[in-house]
Amino acid sequence: MESPELERAPLAIEEAPTTIEVTPEITADVKVELPPTGEQLIPVVTKPDAWAKIVLKPRVDSFNQGDLLAEIKSAVEGGAKRIALDFSQNRFVSVAVIQACVQTAAKLRDEGGELALVGCSERGKRHFSVYGSMDNIRVVRTHADLELKRSARAS
Repeated sequence: MESPELERAPLAIEEAPTTIEVTPEITADVKVELPPTGEQLIPVVTKPDAWAKIVLKPRVDSFNQGDLLAEIKSAVEGGAKRIALDFSQNRFVSVAVIQACVQTAAKLRDEGGELALVGCSERGKRHFSVYGSMDNIRVVRTHADLELKRSARAS
């Protein structure tokens, strides 16, 4: 027999709201996305100019590059204008991924957006320069630098 201290009350889970009312002033500033029922009960609210952050695996080669390319494509098709690729744990990236990033950066720049490499090593930047181009790509050390650099340019 269990002691009373170990007994737990049953958890009550409320259903996620099916609709959210948003005033017109807010809809101009935020995008509200509700996840499919059963996955998450809290709606995700993102600003249109927020960074879509994608973390790269330590090694992105021809065997697993499809996952990363699909994630980048999904972000672009989902309306992301600013994509930050986190290279802080990455040690190798294939030429195909570099070329796809260069093409994505050019597309985003044409549409008023940008692509940034976060925490990319000197070797990684050199590979981007040799096998692609750094013309439309921004490089920062940390995610915090994404906003610091932007606000410094604005002033």
